[in-house]
Amino acid sequence: MQVMIVDDQRTTRAVLRGFLERHGHVIVRETSTGAETLAALEECQPDVVLLDVELPDMSGIEVARQIMVRAPVPVVMISAHEEDELVLQATQAGIHAYLTKPIDGRDLQRALIVARARFEDMRTMQRLRQAAEQRAARLALAHEIVRYLAGMAGTAGEGLRVILQKVAERIQQQFGYFEVKIALVEGDELVITAAAGEQVHPATIGFRIPLFPEGPSMMAWAARHGKTLLAPDVRQEPRFLPCPWNSQTLCELSVPLYVGERVLGVLDIQSTYVDGLNQEDAEIMEILAGSLGAVIDNVRLVNELREHARRLEEANAQLITAREQLIRSERLAAIGQVAAAVQHEVSNPLTAVLGNAHWLVERADVPEEVRDILRVIARESLRIRDVLRQLDEVQDRLVPYAGGAQMLDLRHTQPPDTSAASPSSPSTEH
Repeated sequence: MQVMIVDDQRTTRAVLRGFLERHGHVIVRETSTGAETLAALEECQPDVVLLDVELPDMSGIEVARQIMVRAPVPVVMISAHEEDELVLQATQAGIHAYLTKPIDGRDLQRALIVARARFEDMRTMQRLRQAAEQRAARLALAHEIVRYLAGMAGTAGEGLRVILQKVAERIQQQFGYFEVKIALVEGDELVITAAAGEQVHPATIGFRIPLFPEGPSMMAWAARHGKTLLAPDVRQEPRFLPCPWNSQTLCELSVPLYVGERVLGVLDIQSTYVDGLNQEDAEIMEILAGSLGAVIDNVRLVNELREHARRLEEANAQLITAREQLIRSERLAAIGQVAAAVQHEVSNPLTAVLGNAHWLVERADVPEEVRDILRVIARESLRIRDVLRQLDEVQDRLVPYAGGAQMLDLRHTQPPDTSAASPSSPSTEH
């Protein structure tokens, strides 16, 4: 190991140096104060530090604490005392082994090995803790997006393309991905419907990727097989399809969007670094893909229901129009029936009135003032005849009343004529 010795006693440093060199270790630096130690630490980069607890400028425990902050390395504390409180303070400062003077060479060797092992365990635990914290943070981001998707799943107030674009932007911003795309299955093709990233090309939206026949495309493969596909290095992935306007992608993840057994599309993530995406990204994106698939299916269902409602409204409007036309036709038919009845029932008496008026006007024994009245009667009778002819023309343009039934028969509403015809009058039948 490369060892740094920190002790204000020259003789102690010489003894430690002899022990270490006999066991094959290399002394990279010897210091006598805490300030000198901290200043030289990053320069010499030792594998382990032998640190005296009592230094002229500061406590060895404080030096160890700052070593753990500035450039963590294994530390073996050397002290003339073995007090419980001192050992506890050393442990809390991050010291990995503890030796009391006088020092035995074998104890020193064991202490170095223990310090290195404990330091590696500590670093492993730190890495695991950091990884767990990062995973928890990423899952929290995923949970936030799932809640966002759940809010969208209950409404389709916006178009599907607008919703998917918002989702793509949210995923890209929350996770810091280079590019996020969402493609939907349309027939035998995948159509990129939404895209978000730092350099999204305008031609990305609407770009079509054939599903059949099978060709190179990670997105198409994920859609065909319904499986997640991760390529840590796309240069080694035969199913990778290079984008014609983007050559920066080095890592890609394609996740199918499911509803039940149906694949609705693909969520595609890209990175500009080899191994820029890993299995954890795949697991989190699969969680999001499930919620996103539900949103897509829900929006489509709502849109279909709205379209169905719109067609029903159109059909209802057509029925209302047809009903109104039928009512108008029936009304016109009724008018036609009334016109026919009026024409039929009025024509006979009108003929009698007009004929008798003419006959009386021609008689010599009728006074002149009566002749004038008869002429008025004849003239008005002719007007009535013209009106009846107009009714006849209206009847020719009307449709029959529904079912052929007659709405009104004037003949049944007129009282029978009980008066006897005058023998001096002309006949009323024509």
